[in-house]
Amino acid sequence: MWANLIVIIIMFFQTYIPMAFALDPSGGWKSDCTPMVRRHSIQSNLFFNSSNMIVSTTLDLYADSACEIHNLRIDYTSRYILGRNFGEGIEFDILPLQINLVISNPEVVAYYNTNKGCGHDDWKLNVSKDVSGRFCNPFQMPTRLIPIADILAIEHDSLRFGAFPSLPKLHNGDRPRRLEGMLIFRRY
Repeated sequence: MWANLIVIIIMFFQTYIPMAFALDPSGGWKSDCTPMVRRHSIQSNLFFNSSNMIVSTTLDLYADSACEIHNLRIDYTSRYILGRNFGEGIEFDILPLQINLVISNPEVVAYYNTNKGCGHDDWKLNVSKDVSGRFCNPFQMPTRLIPIADILAIEHDSLRFGAFPSLPKLHNGDRPRRLEGMLIFRRY
């Protein structure tokens, strides 16, 4: 009789208590330098503050494939919620609060001003601009206060996402089911 009761309790917790209660992404995470299409590369840092449910994200884009020639940085701060098991991970919903871009390469400043990068033609070196909801080639920026649905998983010492940082995939309204985000993060 007790054995049956224990099995029922275990099944209840496995079915109705989300994996998020056991998952704790708190603290800092960093991706390796990851080459992109053509010659560029990307590297990212995340910091999860579980006391106020804020994740701070930086995405650094480089002109070369070895993360040596820095072009720009995208900084954004979001509220986050972890949910139930979904596909290969758990639900990870974010509500962007602030999205800024800083260009650190003079050639990129000139290119963005000539081509109205992110819709602006008044870029200055190392000066932050709000880019909420704008297209900043190659990224569609998140829009402030518009929720984004993704998934995440922590396996061993690695953190993976369904789509992050491929923001266009996140804006189509569908939550990814597979862990296909191009970056793998490790705790720091």
